[in-house]
Amino acid sequence: MGFDVGAWDYAKWGAAGYGQKDIDEAKKRGAGTYQLWQLDDRARKEGVKVGPKAAGLMGTRPNAPIDYASKQGWGFGVDDIDAMGGHKTVDLTKVREARDWAADHGLSIGGGVNDHIKYIDQLQWQQRHDDRVQGLEDQATQDAKDAETLINDWGQKNLDEKKRANDEWLLIQDEAAKQAARVKVNNPTGVGGAASIKGSRLAITQPGSRRGTKRFARPTQYMNTLSAGTGSRSAVNLCDMRAKHEVALLKYTEVNDVLATLAFAVQDIREHCNDS
Repeated sequence: MGFDVGAWDYAKWGAAGYGQKDIDEAKKRGAGTYQLWQLDDRARKEGVKVGPKAAGLMGTRPNAPIDYASKQGWGFGVDDIDAMGGHKTVDLTKVREARDWAADHGLSIGGGVNDHIKYIDQLQWQQRHDDRVQGLEDQATQDAKDAETLINDWGQKNLDEKKRANDEWLLIQDEAAKQAARVKVNNPTGVGGAASIKGSRLAITQPGSRRGTKRFARPTQYMNTLSAGTGSRSAVNLCDMRAKHEVALLKYTEVNDVLATLAFAVQDIREHCNDS
């Protein structure tokens, strides 16, 4: 056990008070410079007279990391550790520094100090572990939320794109229907293809080639030919009716393959009438 500041008897050495005799005797008993100053502090606290030469005899007062006399005793004990902060928040590095400084300067180290430091160290380790686990759980929760948000955003984006594509398709369908309606109005026969009436001849382009064009004479020519070539009035009427029907169908500028086929059939009838 080191020098005990609290057990010093000021009246035992020299005159009553704290002076040179006390300082010399305390040094012989192992008191360090900081403890000599603690004797000075204690004397003043208890109202004991301090000699005028005492300060010069003790030497320069060391700068201690804590006030070791703030709690019970004059050394370093469990109460000093607790005074430095709560178990979960106290800086154990500073606690150990205070303990080691006290030991280096001859202050007594209370029993249980080291065990108390170990207990706090274990408690703080557990707290750090729990904080890390909680941090990982919080991060996992946040990651799950972020992933859900990304999935929802991705799904909504796909839905929006699908809706836009569907809307565009509906617009195309609507426009196609309108175009079909306009074609029907322009071509009541419901058929289309390439046909034109040029001069006195009618040109029809057969399917698959623009070169396959057959020309037909005007209906009046059909009638004249039929009248000259046959004495049958009914045959003339039939051919005249076919010719008129032919002109009625081909008066539109666009006809399809079906119309072209019909036109060729009319030509065959005309030729048959001419032969008869």
